[in-house]
Amino acid sequence: MATLYQFKEYLERKNYEIPRLLLNYINCFYDSHHQEFQEEVIEHFFFYSLYDLHYRAMKASFTYHLMDEIQPFFRKHHLGIDTLKTRLNAQIIPIENTDDLLDTLKTYYQNDHYSIRTLACKSPMALALQLRSDGSLRVYMHNDLCILQNGQLKPFPPLSHLYYNSQFELEPLKPQMVYGSYDHFYIFSTEELEIKKFSKNFSLLEKIKIPYIQNHPQLFLNLKRLESYYIKAKTDSFYQELIQSLQTGYQLLIENHPKALETAEKCMDQAQIALRNIYPKDRLLLLLTANIEYRLKGHLQNTLEKTVLP
Repeated sequence: MATLYQFKEYLERKNYEIPRLLLNYINCFYDSHHQEFQEEVIEHFFFYSLYDLHYRAMKASFTYHLMDEIQPFFRKHHLGIDTLKTRLNAQIIPIENTDDLLDTLKTYYQNDHYSIRTLACKSPMALALQLRSDGSLRVYMHNDLCILQNGQLKPFPPLSHLYYNSQFELEPLKPQMVYGSYDHFYIFSTEELEIKKFSKNFSLLEKIKIPYIQNHPQLFLNLKRLESYYIKAKTDSFYQELIQSLQTGYQLLIENHPKALETAEKCMDQAQIALRNIYPKDRLLLLLTANIEYRLKGHLQNTLEKTVLP
């Protein structure tokens, strides 16, 4: 039986656009290359690639050239290619109505052992939350692109996927994926906290190890923005710490503490970032920042009055 490693070796001998793209994809999503080769690798690669408008516009040509490139490998290892070709030729259907998209995701992820909930997020995105019998949670984010296969709608592969344990903490051994934009996405695990940033053509843009995910602001904000749709702010440690810092800063301003200005300005910077990117309508955050802004203006006015010559 053919292995993914053999397929990777086969691709490395080719120097064309599609084999290079496919090789990038394998290096991006598969840490272990010694597993058995499955044709689903090609299918997932194909539809991930079609998120790019360039390849979606030339879908027929892309399909033809992809089949042409992989056919010798399939033939050598006695793998059937006809069913794969049929799946890749499936019709692409954008689901413009949000309720229809939510129904499509619920049907796709439905399982007797799981509880499924779907949520709309920033258009055209939607979330599928899969609560498992052991209390763990899986979260998948999709956009409106679906394919019609065997008379059923199937979403494109998820742009983000997150795996939580029963305490709703990110599972340390699972590869987590967070969508940044159509130009890049992140893959990381919380065990080693090695963060990889990939472009839309699966090229590695960044690879770093950091002690805390908060040390990577772009990834952290994208993760928290996603979690804000299904994790209540009041239960999130980041939100709790942010509120506590604002309350402390406000109290120091009231007391005219020597470090009040420095503390308040620092927590206000963090709060403004959170309001813009994560909690845009949070009433408590808005109230606390408004109160601190009022106190800061008063502090500035007092300072100016003391420095102006009579």
